[in-house]
Amino acid sequence: MPFLISWRSVFADRKQLRQGYYAWCDNKQVSAALVVIRLEGFEQVNQHIGRDFGDILLAQSANRIKELLSSDEIVTLVGQEKLAHLGGLNFAFICSFANQKHLHELVIEQILGATLKPFNVANCTVEVKARASYVDCNEQDNNFDNLISYAYLALDSHPDRKVVPYHQQMMIELREQQARLKELANIDFSSELELYFQPIICNDNGQIEFLELLLRWQHPKQGILSANRFIDDIRIAGLGYPLAKFVIERAAELAMALRIEGISIPLSINVFGPEMLNEEFIEFVDVVLKNPKTPVVTGDGYSIISYSRFAYEKVGYFDENIRPAYFE
Repeated sequence: MPFLISWRSVFADRKQLRQGYYAWCDNKQVSAALVVIRLEGFEQVNQHIGRDFGDILLAQSANRIKELLSSDEIVTLVGQEKLAHLGGLNFAFICSFANQKHLHELVIEQILGATLKPFNVANCTVEVKARASYVDCNEQDNNFDNLISYAYLALDSHPDRKVVPYHQQMMIELREQQARLKELANIDFSSELELYFQPIICNDNGQIEFLELLLRWQHPKQGILSANRFIDDIRIAGLGYPLAKFVIERAAELAMALRIEGISIPLSINVFGPEMLNEEFIEFVDVVLKNPKTPVVTGDGYSIISYSRFAYEKVGYFDENIRPAYFE
């Protein structure tokens, strides 16, 4: 099908986008935004009706975007073309701020709405989703390829958001994450990670209902980091399962220490991510629960460690006698 090969030539490419930007700037300071549109939902199309039809769907989606770039404020790149195909499912255009500061936001809204309308491909009705990011060209450096990288970074930093403006803080956070990943390669859980207590108080009687255990990393440069600052890094480094085991083992030790001191109070642990559904991990939790040294269920029904019903049902484990805690 020659169409599948030639449709991309209808749009500008990354090189022409760069050249068009520099030609439009003409070495002057300009006010504009680089907008990147990322299409999603093509995996199932390629898998179920074929990659050739996925290409047809991609071309139809790109044409819908192109039709919405008629404004004179959208920079022409080559010939009459204003839309560039960056490769894969990514497209881009440049929107001037000369006459309307927020025009790019309006155009993005129209594009996202247009892509939601169903397509008909191979006698199938198919829905495509789109996300967008934009970079204020005037606030960033003059290297155009960096602007594209910033737009990609914005999309990758917030995968759940439909529209993501780039901020310089994203690059700072990326560099910090890269540094943490290097440090995680040699991390010693026992010396660098700590569990803190946070009492949860009952409003009715003012009594402590349970103790929530909070994981903290004693980072050598960034200070004490809360779990939400490095949990994603832990997953990326492939340490999710060993960390979950470490936390549960420490929690069991703390539970025993409290029991020895005559303190009967439940502990709560938040375990994260796909590690919960790892059968090896479930078996490990089961061993901890059945260990006679671990005060899992006390006479008053308190559980020191428990697991969500959902996770147990996934792998065939669930003990009705164990009271669920914040372990999901």
